[in-house]
Amino acid sequence: MFGIIELYLDNDSTGDKYTKLITERLPAAKDERFKYSECKDLNEYLCKYKPI
Repeated sequence: MFGIIELYLDNDSTGDKYTKLITERLPAAKDERFKYSECKDLNEYLCKYKPI
């Protein structure tokens, strides 16, 4: 059906909760939050480091 599911959820308690829930249920799901761990979410990271 699909290979890898990349998760880019928020770096907060809700993001932690749903990352855990999804990765437990879907082995193909991978937590990618390490890529923007110094920011609260992917949007903040992109605005800070990759402005248009």
